[in-house]
Amino acid sequence: MLLNGVVHPIIFDVGANKGDITRLYRSRFPNSVIYAFEPFPPSYAQRVESTREDSSVFAQPVALGKETGTIVMQVNTSSATNSLLETEQVAEAYWGHGQVQTISRVEVEVTTLDDFCRKHTVEHIDILKLDTQGTEIQILRGARRMLSEGRVTLVYTEMISAPTYKGQGKLHELLQLLDDHNFSLVSFYNYCHRADGWLLQTDAIFVQRP
Repeated sequence: MLLNGVVHPIIFDVGANKGDITRLYRSRFPNSVIYAFEPFPPSYAQRVESTREDSSVFAQPVALGKETGTIVMQVNTSSATNSLLETEQVAEAYWGHGQVQTISRVEVEVTTLDDFCRKHTVEHIDILKLDTQGTEIQILRGARRMLSEGRVTLVYTEMISAPTYKGQGKLHELLQLLDDHNFSLVSFYNYCHRADGWLLQTDAIFVQRP
């Protein structure tokens, strides 16, 4: 509904992990072109295998961030919590044991969304999905040109509220950045609470204002 009948949407699945959301987007948007970003080698390999027969999915073994280069990724007990940010000491008190403990590290490539779009001649993104464990705001800061020129229609982003990663984007910072780039909040989705009711994270959809 929010894409206003776009027939061949361009989708960026940033933080694709093993490919579950990529496959969901393919089922919802069968004519889409999907760029799936996953820098963690084992997850990237699974992601490639899961969509091997799909010629309209382009797997990218890089992270997106606010600048181009290399960076160390924290490999955690749950691969879904891997992050370019170090884990906060208090994170376990919110998420429980066995979720965000760092067990190793790996160096990965990182580029900005603006640089990637220039290099690959991507002129417009219909859905920019971000699930990168605290670095969502860094990715948006590296997308200044695409955002300011109105080249992104919809942003679907995870927003972590519990102290989980050192330097993670704060909710008010994400809201302010997107408002500054002419985006309106549609709603919040997929609330995740601790047993005592403390909000850990949520997802949100923002759309470009006309």
